[in-house]
Amino acid sequence: MSFRDLRNMSPRLTSRLTWTLNRTEFSSLRQLPSS
Repeated sequence: MSFRDLRNMSPRLTSRLTWTLNRTEFSSLRQLPSS
């Protein structure tokens, strides 16, 4: 199953997933020591 299929199935869920992923990525980036 591809990401496109998932998106067609439930755009709301996909957007929610993407938002959560972005948020997690952002927080992990923030936790990294800035050099």
